[in-house]
Amino acid sequence: MKGKKKKLLITGSTGLIGTAIAYKAAENDFSIALHYNKNIKKGQKIMNDLKNNDIECFLVQADLSKISGAKKLFNKIDNEWGYLDSVVNNACLDFKRTPFVKIQRKEINDMMNINFLACVDIMRESISRMIKQNHGTIVNISTNAIKTGGNNISHYLASKSALETISFAVSKEVISNNIRINVVRPGIIKKKTENDKHSKEKANISPIDRFGLPEEVADTVIFLLSDKSSYISGEIISVSGGY
Repeated sequence: MKGKKKKLLITGSTGLIGTAIAYKAAENDFSIALHYNKNIKKGQKIMNDLKNNDIECFLVQADLSKISGAKKLFNKIDNEWGYLDSVVNNACLDFKRTPFVKIQRKEINDMMNINFLACVDIMRESISRMIKQNHGTIVNISTNAIKTGGNNISHYLASKSALETISFAVSKEVISNNIRINVVRPGIIKKKTENDKHSKEKANISPIDRFGLPEEVADTVIFLLSDKSSYISGEIISVSGGY
């Protein structure tokens, strides 16, 4: 792949963290496949912003709750590029706070389907191509709430714990193929709708005394995708302000 820009797939690219990763990847000269499911307006804005800065990119819709979604996504990548260097699994079904005793089987199934099984599908498709290339990097986005605990989100934490476990296990299988897999655990990340007063009121959520920024998560992800982290695999990196 010498002389070619690295090709990166970001799932869930229209989310808060996914968007930050997309812009940060553009700054680091990646070519980018921007996945989205429903938010086409946001996806088109990101794509247009990147293209206006001469970044090679394309937008692809796929419903990752279905097995056909991953197939559709990779058919597009194969047709556009023919290879893939890096993947960020960021697509996620956000949680609805529910006491454990009230969680229904369907809620757990839906959570596992997107946050775990869809990521497994993306990893399988990616790794099958990366093995042929004898190189690749994957970063899976989890949550630091696995370490700190969370109120009424046990089904969400279970799905992310499963993702972390399979990331570690598969990283051992594919390291001989020069494929690295790591996990990033964001802490509480500030949303654009949260003002400084709200941030100050909740400052005790981290020892650093503030919310994290999506760009700080993105910086960590880009580092793990880069050759600067070539001796790091099978690790979990928290971006959580000290927790």
